[in-house]
Amino acid sequence: ELSKLREQKADEESLELIQVKKQVDALMEKNEQLKKEVLQSQQEIGEVLISAKKQANRTIEEAQTEAKHLISSAELELENISNRAKKILIEVSESRKNVLSIYDDLEFKVEALSNGTLLKEIKKQKQDQKVSDYFESTRN
Repeated sequence: ELSKLREQKADEESLELIQVKKQVDALMEKNEQLKKEVLQSQQEIGEVLISAKKQANRTIEEAQTEAKHLISSAELELENISNRAKKILIEVSESRKNVLSIYDDLEFKVEALSNGTLLKEIKKQKQDQKVSDYFESTRN
């Protein structure tokens, strides 16, 4: 009977060992499957990151191109404004000269009027015109 018990115990241990071995094999298979899934997930994540980086680079390039375009447009507009300002400055300067000339002429006439020399100046101009007209008429 002792041998039967031993045999039965050995059978039970053998059966347990087989079950444990099956569980270990199942766990090892599951572990391998999980490793494959992790590797596949890592590859997919890598692909997504590469795609995102490419998109980011394209976006940056587009933004840089647009920024260069905007800067060029702004520089051109600034140059146009500068040219218009130069033209206005020239016109203002010419206007100033004209106003000063008119002012000088007015000042001269007022001074001449106050001195009584304006009438003499007008008479002299008329006399000069008559002389000029006379010589002009004798030539013809």
